Amino acid sequence: MTHSIRPWVFWPVFLVLLAAVITSFINMDGFVSVAGSLNDFVLGHFSWLFSLGSFYLLVLGAIIYVSPLGRIRIGGARATPLLSRLRWFSITLCTTLAVGILFWTTSEPLYHFHGPAPGLGIEPASSDAARFAISSMFLHWTFTPYAIYAVPALIFALVCPP
Repeated sequence: MTHSIRPWVFWPVFLVLLAAVITSFINMDGFVSVAGSLNDFVLGHFSWLFSLGSFYLLVLGAIIYVSPLGRIRIGGARATPLLSRLRWFSITLCTTLAVGILFWTTSEPLYHFHGPAPGLGIEPASSDAARFAISSMFLHWTFTPYAIYAVPALIFALVCPP
């Protein structure tokens, strides 16, 4: 079976990425300035949407898990899972947490404590910086990021035939 690239899905995204890469090579300072301004605009105006969307995906993941949709066997009706749900969850949880703990969860709070984002107006190494550092850690290392990754993965798994 051969798969073809859907041009209206692939080419616009590829061309925007290619333009960004070329622009960064031509004028890195200008590229960083524009990207920073866009980032500040999105965070300043739409951070509430990210929080609401994250919560929505968490609730949707829980609903899918307990609904009849959660019993659909990916790979077809005759496919047999290699692992039980508990083992699969344990493996994914342990590996992602192990990598995270090894590389980032131990340093992320210190990173945010000593250098909070400049746009927040938080003094480094202050009690506000400590509060921000811990809240960022809890945002990044709870069920919310798993839901953000799991729901699109489920959509791809259910929509794309094996």
